[in-house]
Amino acid sequence: MFNLLRWFRERRWKHLLAGLAFVFATFASGKVKAEYSPTTVKAVTESRAYFKQIKNHKSWSEIEEETMGEKIVAIIHSLADDVLSDLKKGNYADALEEFKTLHSFSKMASELGVFAEVADDLIKVNAAVDQLTKKKEKGVKKSKIGSLPSGRYIFKSEHFFLDLKIKNKKGKLLVSYNKAGIPLKEGEWEEASKGKPEVIKKYVLKTILKSKSSSDYLR
Repeated sequence: MFNLLRWFRERRWKHLLAGLAFVFATFASGKVKAEYSPTTVKAVTESRAYFKQIKNHKSWSEIEEETMGEKIVAIIHSLADDVLSDLKKGNYADALEEFKTLHSFSKMASELGVFAEVADDLIKVNAAVDQLTKKKEKGVKKSKIGSLPSGRYIFKSEHFFLDLKIKNKKGKLLVSYNKAGIPLKEGEWEEASKGKPEVIKKYVLKTILKSKSSSDYLR
């Protein structure tokens, strides 16, 4: 008889396998353009070695996933420090490459269930990018004036992070954001969106999460 639970476990393992392979490849390609700190290089090297050790298993144990998650968290902590350091020095080209790599690893942190442990790192980095580079982020959209209240809105929960910024500029609202993960657990959307204006919550659900209603995140 077909074992559905086993099939789901193996499918998830293959997804994690592909995701980790991608982020390690991203780091390798980005290394040509950015000088990562010795701490980051060491953290990635150790994580890659552990990944090679377990990648040929038919499935991962909870201990192996937990260990891999801890290693990804260590990488993100170090990468965030690299970005902040290079921004402070004015090394914007390096900071940009490190920033891209940071977000690749942050997506993997969400897959491994450790995103909550690195969300603060992303908040600090996003704030520094805003302050020092003053560049428009990807995903900037114009909206009619008055349709959304200007401000900065941070949605943060175990598997979901969104740093949303809305600015009034010359009669238009500029909407930009950085996002990682989605709400995966019951009540997680409520936790992340607590205290936010209803119009902002509706905008995030419809435009960013592409959801018809919050019930999509109540499973």
